[in-house]
Amino acid sequence: MFTKFNQVLLASGLVIGSAVMLSPAAFAQTSDGGEVTGNIAAVQTVDFIPQVSVAVTANLANQTLPFGTLEAESNVTWDMEVKSANAGLLEHIDDPTQTISYELEVAQVTDLGTSAGFVTFINPNTDYPVYDGGTNSTGLTTTNVNLKLGNTTSKKAGNYTDNITFTISPQ
Repeated sequence: MFTKFNQVLLASGLVIGSAVMLSPAAFAQTSDGGEVTGNIAAVQTVDFIPQVSVAVTANLANQTLPFGTLEAESNVTWDMEVKSANAGLLEHIDDPTQTISYELEVAQVTDLGTSAGFVTFINPNTDYPVYDGGTNSTGLTTTNVNLKLGNTTSKKAGNYTDNITFTISPQ
């Protein structure tokens, strides 16, 4: 009988223990959370589409010629700079002593609040400002670029060249 009483007591303890474990208090609501974050990287692209060929008139000073189109796209405000490998000199490809000076004119971009202006290069491979992006410079911006040539009088016939680089960077 004592054994049977122990078995009943043990069985009752298991039933009561299970009931306590399954009671609403045993399943109290808990919650946990975490911060959800994301990052959209800054996107800046610049593309210069040059004219196929720029025809220079000999024996003339201060010619302004169409040079190409500049496209800049960004999802943040930006600044733009430009540099010339030859410090604003077009060099004859066969005779680098023959040069034609030039300035770069970047046409007005109304939505940037900037006016047309000329970039005069003084030193080679030195960045010179083209645009201060301001607050309205996100999206796609397209503008014309011209060359204002110096004196071409008595210059040797042939092809002249310089490398320019436009750089866009976030403000």
